[in-house]
Amino acid sequence: MDILEQNQTNEQQTNTSSQTTPPAVPPSTWLITAILTTIFCCMPFGLAGVVYAARVEPYFLAGKYTEAEMASRNAKKWTLIGIAIAASVSMCLPISTPPNAIAHSTGLVEQRDMVKLGLCVGITGLILGWLTLFLVR
Repeated sequence: MDILEQNQTNEQQTNTSSQTTPPAVPPSTWLITAILTTIFCCMPFGLAGVVYAARVEPYFLAGKYTEAEMASRNAKKWTLIGIAIAASVSMCLPISTPPNAIAHSTGLVEQRDMVKLGLCVGITGLILGWLTLFLVR
């Protein structure tokens, strides 16, 4: 019984000491990247990134270091998902890449053909991105 109580006491001391010791560097807020993602890429995912990014600094200043770290991770995740979706969807536009622009300028490729293939590539990329996100996690 004494050994069990000592182990529990030691665990409680390490848990409380790790929560009160501030990390040397605050976690990244991702706020600027999330705002730019909201404006230029994908509004719904960018807004989620902004919401989580806005929580990082208040949590850190309040001494809630684990919550600040989780908010930073979530801000990063939603911001990068918004960027990835915008990059995937842009493949259906004739001006998305130089090869697409060249192919469209020849007149042999219709815009609707590019949209069909681009949406297929975009949806496939989106599915693969989500799978990678959840498998690598």
